[in-house]
Amino acid sequence: MSFLKSAWCKFQISEKISIPSEASFLLLNYKLEMEYNRPMFRPRYVKFVSDSSLGDFRLRESRDAYVGFINSTLASAQKVLEESILKAKVCAADGRLSHFSEAPCLQGPSFDTLYSVLPGTDLWYVYGSSDQIHRFVECGEFLCTTASRFVACTESPYTDGVTSQTIWKWHNQISPGSRLSLKDVEAFFAFLPNLSFFKTNYSLLEIHGMHQRKFLAPIPGSRFRCEVVAFGEAFPPSPKLVPDAKIVSVERLSKWSYGSCFRC
Repeated sequence: MSFLKSAWCKFQISEKISIPSEASFLLLNYKLEMEYNRPMFRPRYVKFVSDSSLGDFRLRESRDAYVGFINSTLASAQKVLEESILKAKVCAADGRLSHFSEAPCLQGPSFDTLYSVLPGTDLWYVYGSSDQIHRFVECGEFLCTTASRFVACTESPYTDGVTSQTIWKWHNQISPGSRLSLKDVEAFFAFLPNLSFFKTNYSLLEIHGMHQRKFLAPIPGSRFRCEVVAFGEAFPPSPKLVPDAKIVSVERLSKWSYGSCFRC
């Protein structure tokens, strides 16, 4: 039994439960929002290397670090929230809490829609100019609302046969005009998908060869958010994406507010 479900069962046994008013729900949401301080994951800078096996290894390390963050640091923070709910003694018969107790989420249960991270999936990649990638990384998260130029794919910079020309070509096949020059694919960031990402309405380009390649372009109006895991130069030469102190020790500007995270 998950920790929040267990906590709620213990509370039901020890207390007389009443149906909460709308004001009670608002009070609970406010309390959860104020008390739940979700830990921030610091995206890893992956410097470009010519050895593709070494590059793949560093990306796997970044993914493993993020999954470890989810399973330890984030799980501990959710445990603290469980204790807060027990102390609040407010009836919270809300499906959000049940969902929050079963999966690592990008926000607290006070949000109307929860975004559950999928730790068992592979990394997906977004290519862009150095400036675009910097904005994503400095924020640490992204909320996609218009999706007019957003394309995510399964191809890392270290996949055999992948070049800046092929990435540029495939981007423009699924989203014509989204990448005007090779400079528009000079850098990348990687993220681990969540349920909201796969539930969007999107166009899908599949390229079959030695392995299946997927390029996904959400249609305008799609809405999802994800957390940056790793970033770096995509292809040589890429002199502009050099990690300065601001990036290496990146402190996220956003606190999971819909208004402050970087929007595509």
